[in-house]
Amino acid sequence: MFNTEKELVDSFVLHESKKKDTKIFVELETNYGRPDIVVVKYHPHIIEKRIEKNYDGPFSRIHSYALTFLYNKRWIRTEKLREFLNVNENQISKIVINLESRGLIEKKSHLIKIKKNEDILAIKSIKCVEAKLTNWKYVVEQAERHLWFTNESLVLLPTLSEDILFKCEELCKKTGVNLIVSGNKEITTKVYTNNKKLINTPLLWEINERLIKELKK
Repeated sequence: MFNTEKELVDSFVLHESKKKDTKIFVELETNYGRPDIVVVKYHPHIIEKRIEKNYDGPFSRIHSYALTFLYNKRWIRTEKLREFLNVNENQISKIVINLESRGLIEKKSHLIKIKKNEDILAIKSIKCVEAKLTNWKYVVEQAERHLWFTNESLVLLPTLSEDILFKCEELCKKTGVNLIVSGNKEITTKVYTNNKKLINTPLLWEINERLIKELKK
């Protein structure tokens, strides 16, 4: 059995890291807590295309908000984006240059448009995991908080009594959180809900660009 939460987390990370086209982040900053584990599945062909752009400029929160605003929109005036971001002319010019240089948007005179997902969004899915040896009610609450940005949030527990696991399963079903139990030799899924589509948030684009950068190394 596991003596510490770190052992539980490390065991799960080892299990997931063996899977193809998978990147794992531990204690990723989300601006609303730090999940123990974030598992990102990605499209390798999009990664390859993006790496070819070879742009090393900074990607900050303002850029991720810009992409969130442009997502699923047709051509819009640059002025509309400037108003949304509440920046001046010089700042919006730099933002547009950054995004265009990264190959994330198209520009035509005073109009801009985000490129198609299949050209720029490498993320296939984001799975968030919160692990605890005990205190299962608290960990379910933690996992539920992450549903604002992830299409799958899970609770990771060690093997506990049948009574506790049953109560935890019921609470997970109510909150839309999945439950997995890690034993000595295998990981068992106890509660599973259908994945939602990717959620368009600034964090989605921040993880996407960080993924490109880290896989480029």
